[in-house]
Amino acid sequence: MSDNKEIQKAHRAFIVDDDKDTLAIMTHQFKSLKVDVTAVTESTTAVKEFLKATMRDGNFDLVALDIRMPNINGNEIAKQMRDTGYTGLMIALTASTTGMGRKVSKESGFDYYFSKTSINKELISALLHQPKTVAGEVGQSPVDIDDE
Repeated sequence: MSDNKEIQKAHRAFIVDDDKDTLAIMTHQFKSLKVDVTAVTESTTAVKEFLKATMRDGNFDLVALDIRMPNINGNEIAKQMRDTGYTGLMIALTASTTGMGRKVSKESGFDYYFSKTSINKELISALLHQPKTVAGEVGQSPVDIDDE
């Protein structure tokens, strides 16, 4: 007997975080939702790995970048990825709870700015399925908080 759930395409995510434990937790959360994950810990090779994976397997549905990393920060990586022509969903992840980097992240090309503590399976699922409505539902703000 078939269940009536709609068959959905597989989602792909590219995640960069220099903290291996945090990256492992985020990867697990994404994979538990059947998201194909490419995870990178080294900021200096992130764009190269992103391009290689894109050429091999196609575009990513979501890119999640830690903001504070050694060598190259997430804002710089975001700019470089946008410069390659990536137009998909991009979220900034920060350990900070103040939101002070929100403006810089917007200017770098991020769609959303979240504290790492707010990332959970429900948020990931919402981002992948209804990114335009996520902010209000989870109490977070998109980077661009102006009305469209």
